[in-house]
Amino acid sequence: LEESVSKAMLKRPEITQLKYQKQMAGQGLKLARASNLPSFALSATYNFWADQLNFRKDTWQSFYTVNLVFTVPLFNGFATSARVAQAKAMIKELGFTQKGLIDIIEFEVRKAILRLQEAKESLHSQEKNVEQAQESLRIAELNFSEGLATTLDISSAQAALSQAKTNYSQALYDYVMSLAELDKAMGVGWND
Repeated sequence: LEESVSKAMLKRPEITQLKYQKQMAGQGLKLARASNLPSFALSATYNFWADQLNFRKDTWQSFYTVNLVFTVPLFNGFATSARVAQAKAMIKELGFTQKGLIDIIEFEVRKAILRLQEAKESLHSQEKNVEQAQESLRIAELNFSEGLATTLDISSAQAALSQAKTNYSQALYDYVMSLAELDKAMGVGWND
């Protein structure tokens, strides 16, 4: 059971998605904190220009500029602290979401394992019922050949066998569906 739950924690796409959301929220917190830090920008340009539309080299003049901008945030109306608080709240909310999701996944895996065990027991029981119905039909046919049973007894035994096979088929279907439900709960097939 614990192995199935731990496998589900590794393979379920919801857990992977939540992990990436938490990483993004952590990056959002870093960005919110960084908005209070000084910044600088550097740019440079180099240009040619002329007063006339003349393409001779000696009529063109060149100039260049270099810009350096240094910005120090002094006061932004507490916007940075609000963004930091919002990012922390998002991280906390994702933590609660993760805990709830883990509980749901554990419940789904446990439920699927129990349903699989029930389906396995039902399949085994229906297999025994088919064997008993086959034996009953064999005995009814033997009794009929000895004159101890009627055609109604054979028909009843055949109907019982047919019903037992139908029940077995349904139990087999339930077993396969339980296997699929367990695979889904464990995330099998998502990352394979």
